[in-house]
Amino acid sequence: MGGIGSIDASTQDRIRDTIKVVLAAFLEQYQKSYGKVLLENARTMDVKRKRNELLASSKLPPLSMCSLAAERRLTSRPRFISKGNIMSGKLTKRGAKHKNWLERHFVVRPDFRIDYFESEASYEAGQKPKGTIVPCGYSLCEDDARHSRLAQMAGKMDSVCEDLPPLCPMPEHTFELHHETRRCYYISAPNHEEKRRWIEVFRYCVWNCRNYTSDDPVAVR
Repeated sequence: MGGIGSIDASTQDRIRDTIKVVLAAFLEQYQKSYGKVLLENARTMDVKRKRNELLASSKLPPLSMCSLAAERRLTSRPRFISKGNIMSGKLTKRGAKHKNWLERHFVVRPDFRIDYFESEASYEAGQKPKGTIVPCGYSLCEDDARHSRLAQMAGKMDSVCEDLPPLCPMPEHTFELHHETRRCYYISAPNHEEKRRWIEVFRYCVWNCRNYTSDDPVAVR
């Protein structure tokens, strides 16, 4: 004695089965998307936390503080008073082509660009640098972050970490100048104390360097 809108039992079972399939597919995609968002948010919060901790304990000149305070604002560029180099010394750098580790003499310029020479003697002789790093847009990774980046990529492609190829080990006291689209630099210091000193200087350059050759005194961070 069912009404006009009544549904027989077999049709109800098919509807229930269809709903279960749709909900299962939705739940699977939702968990993947939600997990990616959580990872990205956690990464962003970790970067902000580390930056705040560094600012709280930083011994850098006030210029870095002015630069960070001007984030996302149109502002005049503070003029760097010192005419001498910020820092120079010997570090080991991994080559871009052959991936071999070579000792280089690094010189951090007053405009926050970083030149590296074949040796200190070649620098003193006035020779051209082997290369120049313009750290604008880079970030500092104090430890080897290659595997974590590969793991994140594998997760987005629904792969597992066990399927990733093994990575060549880095020398002790290695840190990375990382960029999403440009060349990444792997640099090794002779000891932990030197690593900390160089990381602090490189991070200072990352915060304050603007671009390659622009003479415009106004820039947007």
